[in-house]
Amino acid sequence: MERTSIFSDLFLIVTLSIILCECYRPSRFKYAMPLVFLLWVNTHPSFILGWVLCFGYLLFYIKDYKQNNYISFLFLSVTSVLICLFNPQFINGVLYPFKFAFSEAQVYKTYYTEWKSTLDPLFINRSHNIFILMQIFLNALLLFFNRKEKSFYLSLFLSLFFIAYGISSIRFVTTMSFTLITLNVFLSRTINYKKGINFTLIFTCLFILILSIHNIFYGYNTMSGPRKFGIGESNEFMPQGAVEFINKKFPRPGNVFNTHFLGNYLAWKWDGKIKVFYHGFVTDTNFYVNEYLPFFQYKTFNEYVKKYDIKCIIVDAYSVDVAFIQMVRTNPSWTFVYEDSKSAVFIRN
Repeated sequence: MERTSIFSDLFLIVTLSIILCECYRPSRFKYAMPLVFLLWVNTHPSFILGWVLCFGYLLFYIKDYKQNNYISFLFLSVTSVLICLFNPQFINGVLYPFKFAFSEAQVYKTYYTEWKSTLDPLFINRSHNIFILMQIFLNALLLFFNRKEKSFYLSLFLSLFFIAYGISSIRFVTTMSFTLITLNVFLSRTINYKKGINFTLIFTCLFILILSIHNIFYGYNTMSGPRKFGIGESNEFMPQGAVEFINKKFPRPGNVFNTHFLGNYLAWKWDGKIKVFYHGFVTDTNFYVNEYLPFFQYKTFNEYVKKYDIKCIIVDAYSVDVAFIQMVRTNPSWTFVYEDSKSAVFIRN
């Protein structure tokens, strides 16, 4: 389930590290910023988070506005913003994150589970929250010991910003974790290691090590199924069985309705030979709300099956309400033909 947001996490850490280096000891690393943003804007639209970091530094170090390092950083920050225009969509590519925040994102927050808050009842009791709380606790402790440092207010701002960012949506937890780890490493460099602090750091490192070893050898569970460490196609996650069954028994199944969770995999596996109804790269929220969701409603299901002449339905076992599967099962127009732990297939009579 890796997606292009992993590039944002990478470039965000690079940008954050450059800024923290400027706080600790100005260096030439900052001259890499325009290149970082040029790569960033062409891989993922979260590059505006980098803008927040740059102008956060400029704001909290405004007293140094006459110094050469500050002037250089100001010039590089402005350059980093302007260089974002070098993308295939020019100004529309730069404005896309803002348009997305006030349009598609609002729909996703309503209907997409992964966009719900980290404190939502669906996630509040999950084990990852223990790790998040430990990171936040360590961050607060290190901020306390840095309260007299010049970089304190910037560090406080960045900490609160990313904690709020991670809590706002479960999908931003990784971004919050990466940035807090980076911040905590920086904050730990400026303090004297007393026994209490040393114990906390050792305990946290041991916890991370144990968790990492556990995930590497035993994997971990998510709301969308199990994960195993490694590369390639996951036999425990992707619906290979359903695809093989359809290819063998119904090589020309007609129009397929699929749950969006499976769409990217089906589009890749079938390579256009069989069309898919919906997939994760569709950002047309009107289509999602007005054409996709009605399939899951009892009153409109038959109407939309007829509208799109759907002959086959393939659903995933992770994100679909059990009521939908039961609705199709009990519909006399449909025959249940395949099921495994990952998906189910129905063929129209």
